[in-house]
Amino acid sequence: MKENFDKAISFTLDHEGGLVNNPADPGMITNFGISYRFLKNIRPDADESDIENMTRDDAIELYRNYFWRSCYCNELPSLVDSVVFDTAVNMGTGTAIKLLQRTLNELYGTNLKVDGGFGPITQSAIEEIADTMEFAKAFLDKRRDYYTSLADNKPKFRVFLRGWMNRVDDLEKFIEEL
Repeated sequence: MKENFDKAISFTLDHEGGLVNNPADPGMITNFGISYRFLKNIRPDADESDIENMTRDDAIELYRNYFWRSCYCNELPSLVDSVVFDTAVNMGTGTAIKLLQRTLNELYGTNLKVDGGFGPITQSAIEEIADTMEFAKAFLDKRRDYYTSLADNKPKFRVFLRGWMNRVDDLEKFIEEL
């Protein structure tokens, strides 16, 4: 499948912003949406100055290697690749794949194990996707449900709920225009 990374990253970067140090954010200091916590996990010698000095190109390379490729977005149909990618950036790659698996199960009865792993069974199930827009929107509904549940179960995250929902709404508009 054709790589749509450039389209997907444009949406994501438009919604991530620049350097942010929000004490309420569990990711700690971020730049272009890349958190210090994430960077420290993949580069143990990293410090906050690495986030502060990060360029847009640095962030794009991290997104390509650790989110786009980790979620096998090149193996996904157009539209679905963008929603899975942005979900991985915002929620983590495992959660993005779990939502993909849940959506496949719900729409196509594929009976996948929802484990967050992208193996040959999940890959095979992807071939069942007949209407990519319908699937992408169903996936986004799962993302909304996840955010609502997270805010209900962890009150400290309620402050983020409106922003999360706005981002999903914006992503839905974005894919409708692709």
